[in-house]
Amino acid sequence: NHESYMNHELVAKRSMGLATNSEVASKLHDALMNRFEKDDDEKQSMLQGSIDRLQDKLTSTISRRFSGVRLTVYGSCLSGLALEGSHDVDVSIFIPELDRLKRNFDSAEIAAAEYEKKMRKIIFQVRDSLAYSRSFSDLFAVTRARVPVIKGKDTHAQNPYTRDGSLSFDICFLNDIAVVNSSLLREYSLFDSRVRILMLSVKSFAKNGSIASAADGTLSSYSWINMVVFYLQCIGLIPVLQCPKLMEEHDFKPDPTGNPWHNVIGLQTFYLTQDLVAKKKIWECSSQVNDTKMSVLLFGFFNFYANIFPQQTVAASIRFGNCTLQKTSFHQSSKLWRLCMEDPFETCNSHCPHDLGCHVKEDGQRRINEHLMRATKELAALMQQETVSDDTISAFLCRLIGPMPTSNNGKAE
Repeated sequence: NHESYMNHELVAKRSMGLATNSEVASKLHDALMNRFEKDDDEKQSMLQGSIDRLQDKLTSTISRRFSGVRLTVYGSCLSGLALEGSHDVDVSIFIPELDRLKRNFDSAEIAAAEYEKKMRKIIFQVRDSLAYSRSFSDLFAVTRARVPVIKGKDTHAQNPYTRDGSLSFDICFLNDIAVVNSSLLREYSLFDSRVRILMLSVKSFAKNGSIASAADGTLSSYSWINMVVFYLQCIGLIPVLQCPKLMEEHDFKPDPTGNPWHNVIGLQTFYLTQDLVAKKKIWECSSQVNDTKMSVLLFGFFNFYANIFPQQTVAASIRFGNCTLQKTSFHQSSKLWRLCMEDPFETCNSHCPHDLGCHVKEDGQRRINEHLMRATKELAALMQQETVSDDTISAFLCRLIGPMPTSNNGKAE
């Protein structure tokens, strides 16, 4: 019944309708919150200082060779969704000269061979500029990739998470779309502390199960975070920040000509912010999930994708936040046997449609399904027990999402 997938209350009831022992659910809730809450503010502040200094040093160094350079941190360091020990910095670089070159190529004014030759020259010039600085080491340029990148290390970063204080970075070219993607996920994570904790829990679960790599035929961490957002939208815990009607109700007017972040690579890359939604108080969280414990939300996530979501016919899309987008919208890439998920901005009706599940192989989807089903059954069994010790909770979480980090932090990706 299509209508049953559109009603927040019905989806929440089907996903989380489990008779649980409230005491066990509360213990598991507390354990998850404690594991991922940001409790090392001093260390985090030091890390942020390292990232800010890195950004300044990179901008200053590259600007000596190119004018109009803009560097923007994205990924985990922007969204705040890094796992402990994962603090490499992703940086998107905008160089007007390279941007003009790409536009000329897209409009067929120059041939592919000429574009690639000139593009590689600019990237090597950036690498060589960094090589002159004493701050950077291990520089390596990857030019033959969908997103060209320079990998390197800031050896004087004062990073509190590495023994020598170094901070690794990836400078990505022509990748501003990743900045708005990270920014959007960050806005969703700010709505409720449970949202961020669920994102980190699921990310840890996928990493622990070796099902968090597009290169290995499964799903990227970015895709898993999108799955969390979609699930929480379907049960009414968070809004759809790209919803035109909601934007209108909040008097939000996109400015694609005046604001470059509203029109990245010709896409509609604008959305509401958590701050604006909170101030206006027009949107309300569904009362059915307003006080739902983290443990139950986590069970609901596993159960939703293992048993509820109509994967064979529907594409997940946080642009819609419900099960309206049909898989046939991605007719060139979608497969009946795997998850199909629309990128928030590179949508099915855009000039560059992107199905986040397109890298998933059959064996990868099978492993994803097995992990989701196992997690659903084991979590349900745990929360239905009469009594559970703290040690049992700890051991269970260790199996499900990996061992406890040495320092309980959880901020950054």
